[in-house]
Amino acid sequence: MRIADVSDTERAVVDAFGTGTPVDVRGRRDRVVRSEVIRFLLLGGAAVEAGDLPALQLTGAHITGALELEHADIMVPVSLHECRFDERMNVFGSHLRRLSLHRSAMPGLMASMVILDASLGLTGCQSTGEISLVGAQIGGALILDGAELTGPVTALDGTWLRVGTDVLAQHGFTCRGALRLDNAEIGGSLRWEGAVLENPDGVALSGEDLRVGANADLCDGFTANGTVRLRYAEINSWVCFERATLTVPVGRTALDCRHVVARELVLLPAEPPAGVVDLSHGRIGLLRDEPATWPSALHLDGLTYETLAELDNGADRLRWLRLDPHGFRPQAYTQLAQVYRSAGRDDVARTVLLAGERHRRDILALPGRLWGVCRT
Repeated sequence: MRIADVSDTERAVVDAFGTGTPVDVRGRRDRVVRSEVIRFLLLGGAAVEAGDLPALQLTGAHITGALELEHADIMVPVSLHECRFDERMNVFGSHLRRLSLHRSAMPGLMASMVILDASLGLTGCQSTGEISLVGAQIGGALILDGAELTGPVTALDGTWLRVGTDVLAQHGFTCRGALRLDNAEIGGSLRWEGAVLENPDGVALSGEDLRVGANADLCDGFTANGTVRLRYAEINSWVCFERATLTVPVGRTALDCRHVVARELVLLPAEPPAGVVDLSHGRIGLLRDEPATWPSALHLDGLTYETLAELDNGADRLRWLRLDPHGFRPQAYTQLAQVYRSAGRDDVARTVLLAGERHRRDILALPGRLWGVCRT
């Protein structure tokens, strides 16, 4: 394109680009900036004086046309704040220094396979289409605070995503549609206190084989209307559901933590989940829960844990073991007895093992039950 073809608003953007000067067009009658102008600037179309630090810092624009930047090497930081996009921005396979779309409205974002040296800022964004971050590498943080994402099936796809520090989804973050972090690696924490995920007919959060270097804070008002799936996830510190709300129809799985690995698991939701909680074959250091928040169905087969936060409720723990809809599971009884024995509570350990024998006897045919009675 020729620079002579730009409007007065676009001319202001072009003139400010070379020095990285912010341009705010919210007070202008004409707020339209064509995507081809932005593309021209980001792909080196404008001359930059030696010693200047170019950057695109644009606020309040109506960006028309498709902003296509596939496989581009974008040398400057990009900030498009409070902008309205007519079409989905496409940076597939590109290398960017920094991308910030603070409080912008857009029909989704294609950012799969991108490499971002710094952070991806989507604070306060309103997206009505899928945000695709499949295979993306973000050197800093993924910032979703206050964003409202809506997708017809998947609202955000972060499969195979790599994030150097944290994924922040607080301060009113809402996601309608599936949020996928399967096989993702997060170097820092998931800070999702108060986040609301809505996908009642399916999986609200999918984090199969997710790796988190620090904490997974799905607590303090975190709400999932749909299944939370964290099977085979590895959390280096704790995963917390304290004061969280997990909602699914009765009989469906509310929380799937099969084979999860964590130093601490905090299961203290705001109210007992109506659906199933599956902890089978998980490996936990400290398990923190209480009877008032136990679900009606709890899979425990193969679960190992080093200790319990509360060891004084031996009778309640026997009821806890009976919550497994699969019935008697010998490993669950021996695991609990081992924890009590390690804590010096041999009396409770013996009670647990005896209760296990009685539970086993309950599922035997009549001759077996009679034989068990004679032996005890």
